[in-house]
Amino acid sequence: YEIYQCDWSSDVCSSDFTQNKIANTEYKYNVGDRVFTDWTAKNNYPPMEILDKRLYGGSHSAFVRDPVTFKPVLDESGNKIREPERAGYLVKHEFTHPELGDVSHTYVLPEERFKGVIEPEPPYKTGGSV
Repeated sequence: YEIYQCDWSSDVCSSDFTQNKIANTEYKYNVGDRVFTDWTAKNNYPPMEILDKRLYGGSHSAFVRDPVTFKPVLDESGNKIREPERAGYLVKHEFTHPELGDVSHTYVLPEERFKGVIEPEPPYKTGGSV
């Protein structure tokens, strides 16, 4: 394994490195798949559409937090621990909210949040809380 000569201050090499990591990561879903989380299925909301494969977690992720105190968890050296890097997706979720009208959100979510591509019976719920 050889590292190509690179100006690491630029985004070009780090972007290439990330794309290579994404290409070598196993993903369960594909771009264009419509997937459900527990929340969308339970509340009969429309599925989320996968727009792109991403890495979730790692050096640029949120810190792991204590579920009771919500304070960052520290390692034995006193450094904050980050979420582990794993398969994730950029998704779009569109639905109609009774007060806000048409709503469209994009998120990056880890693969384990999705429960599958099986859709609940239409028509989907058009109201509820966001």
